[in-house]
Amino acid sequence: AQRADPKHQKKLAQVKVRREAKETVFGEDFQQAIIQFLNFDQRYHLLVEQLSKLIKGHAVPIGSGTVARSSSVTLDDKAALAVMAWMRHQAGAYDSTSVARVKSARRELRRQIARQSERILAKYRSGDDVDY
Repeated sequence: AQRADPKHQKKLAQVKVRREAKETVFGEDFQQAIIQFLNFDQRYHLLVEQLSKLIKGHAVPIGSGTVARSSSVTLDDKAALAVMAWMRHQAGAYDSTSVARVKSARRELRRQIARQSERILAKYRSGDDVDY
């Protein structure tokens, strides 16, 4: 009976509008944090915009299960972790690599990919030519 009440429906609609506005602000802040983390040379300014939008689109939606949704991590750390996760899954062969069922083998693979990702990011940050 309460759900059918027009007042209840109006309240639900207001909550939805507030949540969407909050999500929009969070998404913009998160995208700026990603851009700051990437810190690419001006030469790659278009690429930084494209990447930040892709990473934001992957990490921000409610229910995405990504680190961006965690409340125990700072925004800057969320951005860094989201970039590294996106690179691991999109720019590398992480998902298609078979990992031995040995303790910490997956962790070591993730570390290797993270080191490779850092080397790639360093080239973009310094403005060097990138041949990946």
